Amino acid sequence: LGRILPDGWRARRGLRPGGRPMEPTVTYRTFEAEGDLDALMDLVDKELSEPYSIFTYRYFVCGWPQLCFLAVERDDGGKEHCVGALVCK
Repeated sequence: LGRILPDGWRARRGLRPGGRPMEPTVTYRTFEAEGDLDALMDLVDKELSEPYSIFTYRYFVCGWPQLCFLAVERDDGGKEHCVGALVCK
């Protein structure tokens, strides 16, 4: 299978070239700081057709930060990028 498919495909499936496992790139965590609010707003604005005001975000995320979960991915330089979010109440 590795001879048929390009190495990039195997990397996306969790294997490095040569078949060694990769470390997970997406991690999950709760809302932590104001910088998370900007990342959350950017993600929702980009992915959803219905924009929300900052007051809506602040009401839920700042009122119940323990119920806001972010899926973040680190790039090769170590910078986090929000790739998913769950906001609850």
